[in-house]
Amino acid sequence: MSRVFRRLGWSALALVVAVLLTSHQPLRQLAQSTWTRASQWLASGGALASPEADDDSRAATEETTLAESPNIASYGITPGDPARAEISATTGQDPSSSEPPSIRLSPEAAHSLMEERRRELDCELVLSAMAPKALAKRERKWRWLPAHVAQAERQALKDAAGRLGRGCPRWKDDTDDLKRRQAQRQANLSAAAAAGDLAARLAPVRSPTPQMIEQMRISMYDALLSGDPALIAALGWADQMRGIGFNRSVREEIVDRELLWTLVACDLGLDCLPGSPTLDRNCLRSEGICGSPNLHAAVQLLYPEFVVNLLYQQRDELLQRIRSGQIAGLFDPPPNPPPGGGP
Repeated sequence: MSRVFRRLGWSALALVVAVLLTSHQPLRQLAQSTWTRASQWLASGGALASPEADDDSRAATEETTLAESPNIASYGITPGDPARAEISATTGQDPSSSEPPSIRLSPEAAHSLMEERRRELDCELVLSAMAPKALAKRERKWRWLPAHVAQAERQALKDAAGRLGRGCPRWKDDTDDLKRRQAQRQANLSAAAAAGDLAARLAPVRSPTPQMIEQMRISMYDALLSGDPALIAALGWADQMRGIGFNRSVREEIVDRELLWTLVACDLGLDCLPGSPTLDRNCLRSEGICGSPNLHAAVQLLYPEFVVNLLYQQRDELLQRIRSGQIAGLFDPPPNPPPGGGP
């Protein structure tokens, strides 16, 4: 019964918002921003929406987490890593420097740096999700579940953390070490992007400029044409950023772009089944979905029904265009955007 009332409440809220949006331009723009943030909050259960969020915005949270949680995970470029050796050999620069190399890396070395970055972010995600405060928050939500369901969620969370955090070395528990890792990660990202690595060109960056957004739009087409499901999943953040320069429709603003493109990638071959890194990451970011058999099932638990319907409609539209090869103009700004970003 509570689920029925909850759905009715969301539907009533959506109706009120729709009426107000048609009569007040500033309120419409505020609602678009609010819905975007709300959908991200719903998807993350109040936690961070993405493990690849901007380092500056994550710093305060990570510093608190490091101080309060067991030191269970870390990952860094090892002394014998080929990417580290190439940075030093080609530039004469200390690989621990926060400045990007002045000479381009080889594609292989750039790819190695991006794999390293992905691994480090996974280790940070495990550490954050298993912090005492994060676990206590999950327990407060689990208390409303039947006992056997709550226990299944606990076990699924533990299993996901074990898989994603396997082999993560230990970190020092101090904020200076955290800042050094963040600076090194940003330098590695810049070096890989300069070398033309497509994953690096799609990755989150601080304060993107219009020129960077335009370059990112080109990279988005390259990612689609590559046919690589992992790169297609990475389109979410870039898709979010490309909308800065123009007004999206309300239906686009409501939907979490990162989740949308992850679902598209799942349909195009990305492993999204139990035990996959994709589902493990979503488990660690959100409460109450670790026991879901796939990402599609998890979505049903994260969003109100009308948002789920919009999400699936847009997923189906994207899949139809991609599979039919009709991707021309897919990431271009609308030629005549409606006032206020209307539908």
